[in-house]
Amino acid sequence: MRFVLLSAPIAHELTNPFYQRVVVVIIIVIVVVVIVVVVVVIVVVVVVIVVVVVVVVVVVVVLVVVVVVVVVVVVVVIVVVV
Repeated sequence: MRFVLLSAPIAHELTNPFYQRVVVVIIIVIVVVVIVVVVVVIVVVVVVIVVVVVVVVVVVVVLVVVVVVVVVVVVVVIVVVV
């Protein structure tokens, strides 16, 4: 009974159109903020993945170039010595 008596003023305010609009606006703002946060997190994850892929590709290219240079140097040394 006490809960009903205490919640009666709140229930009365929630039937007021102004408070209903305020609640709707608050819910919309919360939903928009959640959507923005999710989009920002997704963008950050995608950017991190792209950066990691670019770094891996650069490392692989550098390794391939180093291996090719070493092979060419070894072949030239073998040809010159022999």
